[in-house]
Amino acid sequence: MRLIAFIGVLAAGFVVAVGCSDSGITDPEDLVFPDSNVSYAEHVQPLFNLRCTNSGCHEEQTRAGDLVLTSYFNLTARPGIVVPFSSESSILAQKIDGRNPHRINTPILVNANQVQGVKTWIDEGAKNN
Repeated sequence: MRLIAFIGVLAAGFVVAVGCSDSGITDPEDLVFPDSNVSYAEHVQPLFNLRCTNSGCHEEQTRAGDLVLTSYFNLTARPGIVVPFSSESSILAQKIDGRNPHRINTPILVNANQVQGVKTWIDEGAKNN
């Protein structure tokens, strides 16, 4: 009986975790950034979830380049990665727009709208919104 209850609790936790953390978008090309008022929760983190953290690169376990993109806190923990109001100075923007190439041979698979969207989010203050 305890095993059944435990499995039920695990299943409920999984449903809540997936339901609360997923944007519902499964194809990265469907993630379109607006020209202004970019939201971290609605645009930036879903992009990271689809392109950066699910590939064994920038999640808690592998921490490629000592960079974890699973949360706002992790993203902003290292100085210089995101410089609010300055995408020109932000290492993140330099990586995704090609000014400071990705260290490994894996291309960063984001489209022009997504690159501009992340830069706009930074230029708008890199808010945790």
